[in-house]
Amino acid sequence: MVYTADLKSAALTGLRVRSPPRLPEITMHSIQDTILTVGLLVFIVAMIPSVLGKEKPALLTSLPTGIVTAVFAGVYVSLNMWFSAVTSTILALLWLTLAAQKMIQPKD
Repeated sequence: MVYTADLKSAALTGLRVRSPPRLPEITMHSIQDTILTVGLLVFIVAMIPSVLGKEKPALLTSLPTGIVTAVFAGVYVSLNMWFSAVTSTILALLWLTLAAQKMIQPKD
């Protein structure tokens, strides 16, 4: 079996040329999607006390974080990482919910 790195010598000897074996691309995306999804789920669970509690983070923390996390969701969609895209969207909505709660929260 001759791989493409030996193309010149294969051409000289008349051997058949094959591409080297690779892992399927779907498998790699699945592993990455799973790892990112698990991490995002941890963040989502960690956000629940903030959304339900009285004290909210600063607007200049929650608003940009929600926007950037939503952009990340778009990147995950472009990479066909659907579970990461969905969980990132949920996390973005939680951050934007915190921003909205902070905006309507009465000032002490």
